[in-house]
Amino acid sequence: MTRRGLLLFILLTTASCHESARDASPGDAPTTDASSVAPIAEFDDVIHRDGVILFRSWNGNFIGTDCDTDLRFMPDFHAEMDEYGQKVATYKGTYQIDANGEITVAFIGFEHTWPAMLIRRDATSLELVPDSGDKQFVMGNRGSTTLPSNAGTYWPFRPIAANGKVKSGD
Repeated sequence: MTRRGLLLFILLTTASCHESARDASPGDAPTTDASSVAPIAEFDDVIHRDGVILFRSWNGNFIGTDCDTDLRFMPDFHAEMDEYGQKVATYKGTYQIDANGEITVAFIGFEHTWPAMLIRRDATSLELVPDSGDKQFVMGNRGSTTLPSNAGTYWPFRPIAANGKVKSGD
């Protein structure tokens, strides 16, 4: 099944669940958040159009020390991560996205579990935030790190363009 076909299936299934839940008790209502559908569709559209969507830590800003992280999402649920440490380490893997916009990734050779993330949109752009709400720095496989005090916060991750600037939306 193609990525667009899978997204359509998820959206139709979600709509069907909402329709059939009309006569169900409140406890049986589906949990899909309608506000998550538009960011998922936008995420999917960018991948379909550009072949990749690239998110960067630190609100989309490259800090330039050993604490940056880039996440790339590509067709067929392929993902890559660049972890900037004493050197740049690249990890390839896969991702899944559910109807509520939760993204889970698994990277080959990455010795840690990457946190589940939610895809959202705010006034600036799409953003990835940790599903747990824990916005701590992800150390990963870096040997050490320098966290500048004036850098802001590691989360959210924002999509960036080829010029390294945060992409606001189309």
